[in-house]
Amino acid sequence: MFAALPTGFPKLQFALQNLRKISVERPPDIRTIGVRLRTQYQVARATGYRGLLVSSIRKLPFAYYLDVQPCLRELEPALVTRYWTEALPAAMLQGRRSKRWFAPIFFTYCQQFHLNSTEFRDFASRALSALSMKSDDLFVKRMQRLQTELSFFQPNRVGSILAGTLVESSKPLNQALEENFLWPEFIDTPMGEHTFSSVLDLGARALMRPEAVEKILKWSRNANQPRYPDLRVQLANALLIPWSSNTAPEPIKTLLVNYFVKHYRDPRLLGPGNPGHQWQGVSQRAIDTVRRWLAGDTLRGFMQILERTADSIWLYRQKFWMAYYDAGHIEEAWLVLGDEAAMRARQMFANQPAMTYGRFTGGATPQQSVLLLKIGGLVFSEWSHNGSLRAFRESSSGAPTLYGSRYNGYELREPESLDFHDGQNVNPQLTHSASDHGTWQRKARDFINRETGLYLANKAITL
Repeated sequence: MFAALPTGFPKLQFALQNLRKISVERPPDIRTIGVRLRTQYQVARATGYRGLLVSSIRKLPFAYYLDVQPCLRELEPALVTRYWTEALPAAMLQGRRSKRWFAPIFFTYCQQFHLNSTEFRDFASRALSALSMKSDDLFVKRMQRLQTELSFFQPNRVGSILAGTLVESSKPLNQALEENFLWPEFIDTPMGEHTFSSVLDLGARALMRPEAVEKILKWSRNANQPRYPDLRVQLANALLIPWSSNTAPEPIKTLLVNYFVKHYRDPRLLGPGNPGHQWQGVSQRAIDTVRRWLAGDTLRGFMQILERTADSIWLYRQKFWMAYYDAGHIEEAWLVLGDEAAMRARQMFANQPAMTYGRFTGGATPQQSVLLLKIGGLVFSEWSHNGSLRAFRESSSGAPTLYGSRYNGYELREPESLDFHDGQNVNPQLTHSASDHGTWQRKARDFINRETGLYLANKAITL
């Protein structure tokens, strides 16, 4: 009685396939075209622009903005009005010609994006109005889809939507751009920079994903140069502050440490002796996050060096100090190495540019190393190879200074340590006796508890 219902929608499917077939194009040299057009417009002004070729009117958006010169609307108001109210609407109704007319608008919109410009917001509004006209052109339909999905031609909305779309995509950045009809160099346009800034505003939950971190870091660089120098502070704060109160997975921590030490420099070495670093203006929470990670790397590096230089109790030291680090009590750490220990370090950490350390100029054996670290207002010096553990109040004149490049072992040992023994021993420093019974570990733990109020159970500090 009734005809069978269709099992598909061939016309719709055909249209969608055609949309996918539209190739992503790169923009032409907009500035060169714009300079040439402005010259033509100036000559044609006297005749009411009657001598202009249609192509010169069609490409008018390319001349809209030109360096610091006034907007074209100020220089050629009659021509601009004619373009928006007569020439463009008529062309948009003519099918295949629509692409040739709207492409200059699209590329100019991306390359001249300026959220706070009244002139640009007017340009965007007129572009959106033109896009609302019915058109069968596939390029225009793709533009309309961008507007529907991303609010692309609404400057105050597109940044956050496009940012989320690109970052949440499982595809590499170039493929994610292509899926949204954007060319690879789009990221170098003002709209690309605005989108990147919007990415950094997506919030901790989005920016803590490993895939997002990797994509953002790649996006942020143009070869060895920052792609967006003005976003330096925002980038560091956005990627580091979320980890100030959370434990970062090792791959993310390694990625971030290597990136920021390489491009911002070691945040432990700030000051007059380290000009040119990039941490100016960055939140202290962000800086402290990297310092904390570097302290952990320093501790682990110290233990690896002890193992390679035949320190007999390195496993016990590792258990003790990593317990304090994992509990969040070690604020900063620095290594000072003898000649042989430094040679081992160069071999072990050749692929870890963030692993830096000081050197002994004397007063230590070639195998020796010392770990300097801060816990709750105290500075400790932990000497390897039968060396003692010493402690100083950070404010005292005898407290070792962290992050130096050269140290003398005699000078580090000369100031008198705080007393680990409540006056029961002749020497106030602590020797590493009876490690397998936890003797020195408990004594050091009790000293730290007495001085700072920080306490760890026996199970945490002993093997």
